[in-house]
Amino acid sequence: MSLASKILEIGRLPVESRVLLAAASLCLICCLALLIANPYAIAPEAALRLEMGRLLLAGLLPYRDFIDADPPAMMFLATIPALISSTCHLPIVTTGLICAFALTVASVITCIYLISKSELGKNPLALGCFAVACAAISNLFIFQFAEREHLLIILTLPYMLTRWLRASSEGIALPLPLTAILGLAAGLGFWLNLQYLLLPLIVEAAFLLQNNKFARLRSPEILGCLLGLSIIPIYMTLHKTVCQIYCSLIVPLWFNNFSFPMDDHVKYLDCSPDLRIYFYAAAMVYIASLALRKETSLFYPMTILSLTGFIFFITDKRGGTAQAILLVAPLVINASIVVALAAGKISRWANRRRKRIFSAFGLLLLALGLGSWGSWAFPTASLLRPAKTKLDPIQAGQPSEFSIWLDKFSEPGDCVIFLNDTISPAYPLTLLSGRKPCPPFLWGYPIRLLSDCHITEKELPEELINSPQQIFDKTYVNEQLAKLVQERVPKLMFIQQGRTEDYLRKHESFNHALEENYKPMGEANQIKLQKTEPAFISGCWYSFTVWLRED
Repeated sequence: MSLASKILEIGRLPVESRVLLAAASLCLICCLALLIANPYAIAPEAALRLEMGRLLLAGLLPYRDFIDADPPAMMFLATIPALISSTCHLPIVTTGLICAFALTVASVITCIYLISKSELGKNPLALGCFAVACAAISNLFIFQFAEREHLLIILTLPYMLTRWLRASSEGIALPLPLTAILGLAAGLGFWLNLQYLLLPLIVEAAFLLQNNKFARLRSPEILGCLLGLSIIPIYMTLHKTVCQIYCSLIVPLWFNNFSFPMDDHVKYLDCSPDLRIYFYAAAMVYIASLALRKETSLFYPMTILSLTGFIFFITDKRGGTAQAILLVAPLVINASIVVALAAGKISRWANRRRKRIFSAFGLLLLALGLGSWGSWAFPTASLLRPAKTKLDPIQAGQPSEFSIWLDKFSEPGDCVIFLNDTISPAYPLTLLSGRKPCPPFLWGYPIRLLSDCHITEKELPEELINSPQQIFDKTYVNEQLAKLVQERVPKLMFIQQGRTEDYLRKHESFNHALEENYKPMGEANQIKLQKTEPAFISGCWYSFTVWLRED
């Protein structure tokens, strides 16, 4: 079908659908405007993966040359904007955001197309509200844009809708190349985290429970998904060193960490108001979905996905806003369908005058929602820009922001290292300020996993003696990190005070190299936002000791 015929087909849609599709487009446009105008609004994880993408293009291998706690799927995706950036000499952060935005738009359009093929496509309000919901997910999580959880939704939601159509509609015709591509993208998306490998099984189990039979398994999207799932194992097979390190060190370290006390999780619901709102909304949407479950079969798989997201959230030690995306995104979709069904019932009941009143009220709510989002998102994004001052941070007598230390004691091209629980504040600051990373540790989360295991205690638990944790500790901390400090590679080092610093200073080789080649200059902290919110800025609620190389 030609582009002109597609446009003509959209022009034939009811006014309600066209207005709602325009609202969805406006959500995406506002999202793009914010990201381009505020590059520091990029999610820390997304910025870190862009750095990893650059390292991959430079010939470095993950896990052997630099450490990460996740499978390499997101690194592979990051090589695309990294390649475009290096080839076209474009800023890598802006390139990465535009690439992620293009993928988001493609995902939203595909989801709308798939819904139009279902029974909901006959309801213009349901189609339009669904479009607004798919677009608004990115606005709702604008500061988690292109993070792992956001990419999971973008890559896998069209595939899940395709599987839903297979399960709920007999003999539905879908383009074979499209469904194969959707399966391939979903297969790669499920590799973004080890626990996400459960999702395709959970989705198929949901359809089995709902319909007492499996959705058709001999289909292009299943074959594409299997191919996507095989990409990472094939890469591991071709790089035996990477496979050995990942399977024998990273995976056991990741799994064994769950056997130790989890000090975060559900408590984030109490200290983070934005997360509590999600769960209050979840309760209402679950009840509404249960009451209207006979109206559409889509409620069931979306609810199962949301409950799965809740389980993943409370078993993830980071407990930040991004980890709530898999919980909230299906809820937003269900809520949009609930609103559409309720509006449809009101439309059939009301006369023309009342319809106009309700339509005006709905448009007013959309405008207020987008206006409220803009009044929150744009000022918050501007706060993420690093502080600039001529004040000497040592003379300030109090913890100063990281950007002030970087500007005062380093130059673009210098190597700096951050060792703390989370990706921020190292990223996106170092990427946008032109500082270089110091492999193998681009961030300190693997060190947190080790410190949680109390690996440096004199009397180790029996299960940790000669364990992957102990091998990892000796290889990457006692040897490689200590050698990095001994050779004076980083110009500046920021080490989180408390757990991380105590853990590292217990290693004699590292401690000796640090005291011999570096001097403590003071403290750094990200102090411009309060401790409470927003949760995406977490990781800077504590101070860092700043170590400067003695030249």
